[in-house]
Amino acid sequence: MSAAAGPPRLLYIGDVPVEPTVAGAALIYRLLDGYPAERLAICQSDLADPRRRAAGLPGVRYTEFSIGSRALLHSRLAGLYAGQLLVRAPQRVSVVERLNPEVPDAVLTIAHGYTWRTAHAYAQRHGLPLHLVVHDDCAETARVATLFRAYADRQFAAVYRAASSRLCVSPGMEAHYRSTLHAAGSVIYPTRSRDAWAASEPAARLRDRSGPFTVAFAGSLNSGHLDVAGRLVRWLERNGGRLQIYGAMVSNTERDWLRSPNVTMETFVPSDQLAHVLRQRADCLLVPMPFDERERLHTVLGFPSKIADYTAVGLPLLIAGPPYSSAVGWARANPGVAAIVDQLDGDLLDQTLTRLETDSEWRWQLAATALRVGEQQFSHARGHRQLLEAVGGAAA
Repeated sequence: MSAAAGPPRLLYIGDVPVEPTVAGAALIYRLLDGYPAERLAICQSDLADPRRRAAGLPGVRYTEFSIGSRALLHSRLAGLYAGQLLVRAPQRVSVVERLNPEVPDAVLTIAHGYTWRTAHAYAQRHGLPLHLVVHDDCAETARVATLFRAYADRQFAAVYRAASSRLCVSPGMEAHYRSTLHAAGSVIYPTRSRDAWAASEPAARLRDRSGPFTVAFAGSLNSGHLDVAGRLVRWLERNGGRLQIYGAMVSNTERDWLRSPNVTMETFVPSDQLAHVLRQRADCLLVPMPFDERERLHTVLGFPSKIADYTAVGLPLLIAGPPYSSAVGWARANPGVAAIVDQLDGDLLDQTLTRLETDSEWRWQLAATALRVGEQQFSHARGHRQLLEAVGGAAA
């Protein structure tokens, strides 16, 4: 393929919908945003609820197929049924071929759910390079019964090794798979959207704050975050501060855990407005990661996609997670980019919050460093360029 021909004709096959919403969906949408529409096709399953779909990439051809019974995936038989979906995934190649009769130059997939095996089988049948994006523990996302876990791990290992390029969402993930699967990958952090706004300097309130010290969190809280959030709330109660949670999906159990007059849960704020709202109301942004040893692998492999957007706001980041977590590792590798709390025993969290509240110059310097590093590492242009290099180089 000559350079003049442009990037390869690319077919995405996966369970993660290519749409500007959350987590893996936003990751793949942002990476592909700007890819020539006439050279890209999306073939996605209905694993994610199609009734809640957001708009896709403009001008790109989308097709969708049924992966099976979504009701069974939420039943008592979910683990066993998920195992069957994984086993039978290669059989769905014929469905993809019927929906996309034109054979592309390369195949792209995300190792999530089950359809990454369909993508691999399709690439093998047509002799095409397979480009694999990994943003989580693949076998864990399939939620198969214990009976199928070893099978899922073996299949992922085989596909990972066979891929022409392996794009891992964190350095810890790339190192883990290089060590355990004996295949090198490359790191591709979550990126900002193509039209994302980024502040030119830290928020003015960092040097001239009035009102209570306010910590903000945007996104979804889960049970692994509650130890950090609970200790944070107790400090805020003692010191008259506030925690503001924006657009979070919080269960009743988690809501009870965080029940406090010092905590407010805001209604959804559109992403194009959120940064401006945070600059007006917050003094720092919380990035929690689970300290629970049972979640160690997820904490090592995954990378909080919110960091890409947080670093554009112009506020200091408070990263709370164990020393082995990807977020703490990133902060250590970029000195001064965030306030770090890597243990919950002792007074480190309290001391860090006290300094953030009282040291306006430190807040400003943390925010300025986050703006600089964020632009270098999470810009849309950088991520899109990395994707083009991966698929273009392998195809050539």
